[in-house]
Amino acid sequence: MKFTILSSLVAILVPIALIGLGLRVLLTPLFLQIEYNLPYFPPDEYGFTKEDRLKWAPYALDYLVNNEDISYLGDLEFEDGAPLYNERELSHMDDVKLVTQGALRVWHAALALLLLLGAWAWFGGW
Repeated sequence: MKFTILSSLVAILVPIALIGLGLRVLLTPLFLQIEYNLPYFPPDEYGFTKEDRLKWAPYALDYLVNNEDISYLGDLEFEDGAPLYNERELSHMDDVKLVTQGALRVWHAALALLLLLGAWAWFGGW
């Protein structure tokens, strides 16, 4: 019975760990480089060039995974001094950060539990 419960727990944790890994891969500058350089990637409807996107997008990714407050993005300005983000966009990015960091915490917990279960299985003869 004990091993059935543990096996079920592993079966639940593995998909969570894999989805979390996928999320973490999407939150890398390398993904931005690859995605923005694909031939089918659509042009920006607000006028950003590919170079603009590659310049500013890493700041948004960094914000999602760092411990900075919203001023990290709020202080960004275009060359003419205009703010990069308006208040609505900053509020949205703050919400996205909460969800992203919550998902990453779940991923870290799933990885930790899988490591513990793996060690238990390895050393405990499971």
